[in-house]
Amino acid sequence: MLSVSLLPSVAIGQLALVNNVGSLVLRIVFHPIEDIAATALALDKSCAKSRMQTLQSVFLIQVTIGLLGLAFGPQTARAALHILYGSQWSTSESSVLLLQFYCLLLLLFAVNGTFEAFYFAIGDSTRIRTSLAAQWLASAAFAGVAWAALPYYGPLAILMGNAASMILRSACCLPIFSSITDPFHPLLKRVSLSIAAGGAASHLALFILPVTSLSTGSPMRAAIAQCVIVGAVVLLTLASIRRPVFTALSIVKSKQA
Repeated sequence: MLSVSLLPSVAIGQLALVNNVGSLVLRIVFHPIEDIAATALALDKSCAKSRMQTLQSVFLIQVTIGLLGLAFGPQTARAALHILYGSQWSTSESSVLLLQFYCLLLLLFAVNGTFEAFYFAIGDSTRIRTSLAAQWLASAAFAGVAWAALPYYGPLAILMGNAASMILRSACCLPIFSSITDPFHPLLKRVSLSIAAGGAASHLALFILPVTSLSTGSPMRAAIAQCVIVGAVVLLTLASIRRPVFTALSIVKSKQA
């Protein structure tokens, strides 16, 4: 809060706007999945293999959503701001950059949320105390990175501190995840490559098609065209990875029941 108070009022407004937009994904998508995962893991008294299957399924779902945001979010950040808040914000390079960086944060939130849900669901008291102590260290890292980067990066420094904190918190949970091995990696690799290909294709489409240029013609029409094109590519990408994602969803649903 002290770091934020040092920012000018315009920068605070930009940061608040981006946080409000990004937190919708956290509240509506990530948090319910993490709650389901934590409950399912806590109630699952079967073998470790069954719990790891649940973790892998939740992790695949969360990372898929995070990678979609990372692949398609930055290229539509300006268009989304123009549609939602108008040209005052879409023409602000700082606002666009903050929203683009938040797309990376979403992936980090997805990974950390899954790891901590699993960790707190099955960890013993010693491990949980260690994790809580590590969270204090992550908070210190957040404050340190934000404070050090603030003079150079302005409001972006706050998000950079948040990213550092998420990475440290996830790293603290890694010792308990040594069992994430084959055959999970090929699935994650396939999903990652498919989303990367979709992101590259949508970038190319936005670059080639003149109707998507915000600098010519009607900016609102161009912004809508961008979102429609990227949305179509997202649907095609989801269609290409529907089998592993739907399988993961069915496993999580069965665990919940």
